[in-house]
Amino acid sequence: MTPTALPTVTAATISLNFAIQQDSNRIATGTIDPTSVTVGDGSIAQSISSLATGWDALSSTMLTNDFGGKTPVAASSLGDYYAANVASLGVSVQQATQMKAGEDVLVTNVTNQRASISGVSLDEEMTNLIQYQKSYSAAARMVTMMDSMFDSLLNMGMTK
Repeated sequence: MTPTALPTVTAATISLNFAIQQDSNRIATGTIDPTSVTVGDGSIAQSISSLATGWDALSSTMLTNDFGGKTPVAASSLGDYYAANVASLGVSVQQATQMKAGEDVLVTNVTNQRASISGVSLDEEMTNLIQYQKSYSAAARMVTMMDSMFDSLLNMGMTK
């Protein structure tokens, strides 16, 4: 047996129940006293509307968090709870931004250290090139001088 896929809920797929559209008295806004003939006392509607300004002691101390657990909430109303969550999100974003900036500095430092150890310095390479060129030039002059000296010695011994 394969489970059936649940339909995707979007703003376009949400609608009011047809029975409630036909008769708004079907909305349960209060409890009915079985001993009287009254329609309802409106206590459910009052409880829902009071969420904007405050809630009772039981619901204000424990609310379900995002992971399904119960966590204490220090908020006097749903608006305060929302504001506290937005502020907490803002603090988390600020901390993440600061951590990223710190990590960027560390990465730059490590990259610079690696480049200073394994990188090629153009100034140092130019100095070495000039040094090698001067050494080659001096060696060439030495060979030329030795060649000239041997020529002079050979010419001295050849008298006819």
